[in-house]
Amino acid sequence: MPMSIANLPDGVGGPGRTQYFNFQYDDSLSDARGRALAADLMNYCDDDLALLSAWFSGRQLDMSPPITVSLVSARKDAAGNPIEALGASWIGLLAWPLQVTIKIDEFPLTSGTPTMLARCLLVAEVSEMYMRAFYAHFAPNPWFRTLEGNNGEGLSRFLSVQFLLRKYPGVTEIPMLMLPSRRRRAFNVTQLWLNSPRDNWLEVNEDDNRPSPVVGCATLFLFYLHDQLGFRIEDIINAGAGHLSNVYENLTHDSALNSWKNFSGLVNSHYPHGGGPITFTPAYNPPLETLFPVSDLKAFSATLEVSWEPALTQPVVVAGVDHPPKLPLPIRIKSSNPGIIPPPSVTIHSSCRKSSGRRTVASKGRPLSTPSVASFYCDSRTTSETSSEPLRLVHVPAPLIVTIFPAL
Repeated sequence: MPMSIANLPDGVGGPGRTQYFNFQYDDSLSDARGRALAADLMNYCDDDLALLSAWFSGRQLDMSPPITVSLVSARKDAAGNPIEALGASWIGLLAWPLQVTIKIDEFPLTSGTPTMLARCLLVAEVSEMYMRAFYAHFAPNPWFRTLEGNNGEGLSRFLSVQFLLRKYPGVTEIPMLMLPSRRRRAFNVTQLWLNSPRDNWLEVNEDDNRPSPVVGCATLFLFYLHDQLGFRIEDIINAGAGHLSNVYENLTHDSALNSWKNFSGLVNSHYPHGGGPITFTPAYNPPLETLFPVSDLKAFSATLEVSWEPALTQPVVVAGVDHPPKLPLPIRIKSSNPGIIPPPSVTIHSSCRKSSGRRTVASKGRPLSTPSVASFYCDSRTTSETSSEPLRLVHVPAPLIVTIFPAL
């Protein structure tokens, strides 16, 4: 694949060069995915490197820049589908200078722009270069062994999403490539663990850097430390240790033995799944990898009395949660008398900000000869405590309005 720097902007020392990067492109690519994309990346790459350096507390790479970035085409079959991995990779050691290969070819995107995806991939690869340079006084490297391994791969994917959130406010998903087979080439990995038996991989530190449940677990755990427990990116990186459970211990000063229990318990209570051993339901696919912070029940109430008789207000059950969920979140409400009031199930959608989940629930049964009482219980993954509100039934209840909202 002949590489070219033709018609790239003049930078520091010549065409395609910035202070820290040299760009080139496969001349078989279209102008939009070759020359123009390389030229656009030149506008951002040095600032993106500065952000990475800050996250790594000012550490330097273990080899001197420039980093050569090559935009290349992918080998494809007769139908136009790739027969090799898409995305990005890097090399650089001893006589081989630092270089990154980005391979997104001409495939259309589900969202975002080619520049957005290429910047995200470049940040992920260069972050692994910083991990390799993490050695402190020749101690074992917490993020990089012979390769970045599952912990380092999880960190690079976590950082690439943090980059997207900072540089593209309002982004709703990691861009994906659409292939001719109508399949999507997604770069998400946390769903690989969420839709698996959810084994404990926090104690594993191996050279597994391919998309897998092991890497998905590591990635989601880092989001747990940041989004749920509130630790800064810099602190998470500096707390690097032999296992991810030790990272938790360094940050929280709680025992590493509690890391898995706290993390998995929170995930399983809010986003349970069943089935197996291969297919699990429901399936979860967080568009930005994270489930955190989880939504917890903060308010629950019901109209005290409902009747077929006309009333000034409609009977309602209201449940409030403290955060809009990252994924659609079903709220299950039990009725102590389902023969009269079928238990409703309402979903808060991930785009919800003020109100969601409004639903009319039809009642059934015959008129009551005497008043009766039913109770509504929040049988929901959003709380570990049972919440109930008694409902006095003068007659068979009128249609019930159920409203679920984030109590922001």
